[in-house]
Amino acid sequence: EKLTYITRPDRAQAPVLLGPVTVRPIRNKAELQAYFRLRYRVYRVMGYLEPRVESASSEMEIDSCDTHALHVGAFVRDGAGEKLVGTTRVVSLEALDDRYEAWTRSLARTDPVLNTRLDMYDPMGLPIFQSMKLNEKISEVLTQDCNCGELSRVIVTEDYRGQGLSELLVWFAVLQAVNKGVGQLLLECLPVHERLYRKFGFTAMQGM
Repeated sequence: EKLTYITRPDRAQAPVLLGPVTVRPIRNKAELQAYFRLRYRVYRVMGYLEPRVESASSEMEIDSCDTHALHVGAFVRDGAGEKLVGTTRVVSLEALDDRYEAWTRSLARTDPVLNTRLDMYDPMGLPIFQSMKLNEKISEVLTQDCNCGELSRVIVTEDYRGQGLSELLVWFAVLQAVNKGVGQLLLECLPVHERLYRKFGFTAMQGM
């Protein structure tokens, strides 16, 4: 399953042709639950889940940053409703939408494993600050009083990969972040995905 997912998709062989798609912020708790479950399903396949999270009975992937993030979904028509087929988020030092904290805490409260993870949020840092040891960047952000953000969790469900959805998700999330006052956006990615992010002005940090 993992090899299937990480192999570069062939646009011509896509199992489902992409019809009209809407990329927008998550609007309610039910959509946020579907969003966390899509992240869990794909991250389980990729082997990214911690063992405790993989065993979570709710089958949601939630971490402490989700209370402080803007959550974006890609939706396609599904009968009279919509189906979620892609996700991304922007975590920032300053909350971008207060509704997400209440919804995330309400969903995590139903799962003892996830509920304990929400108390691990560090208000002075982003995940990339710790994982990439960006001490100089932390100092720069604090001294310049800049609302810095991190783009992450760019996921497209298997049947809709290879049709440009990840580009739409990134484009929309970047615009939303800028409109909400985020001055700098950082991200981590695999080398195979660098080309996607360079299209939107991201550049490699020196020495990283």
